[in-house]
Amino acid sequence: LRDKQLFVANAGDSRCVVCRNGRAIEMSVDHKPEDTEERTRIEKAGYKVTLDGRVSGGLNLSRAIGDHAYKKTAKLPPEEQAITALPDIRMLTLED
Repeated sequence: LRDKQLFVANAGDSRCVVCRNGRAIEMSVDHKPEDTEERTRIEKAGYKVTLDGRVSGGLNLSRAIGDHAYKKTAKLPPEEQAITALPDIRMLTLED
């Protein structure tokens, strides 16, 4: 929270929801291997997304803090690994 701006960062499937005037506002989205942008990164890193939405039949997330086995492609920087911890960051301006 800075001034009247709320910042939220997430990687994976930990959700953030803000209630404003009795209405839920989603501040994050789940990072899933079947999403086009996520699938593209995973496949460029040399992994496959299976029909049930898992990375090489294992993890069902495309971003995570741990899961180091999916982050070992030597030629790629962290943000281009099959599984990355790079968060999405969103901002919401708060009202009085």
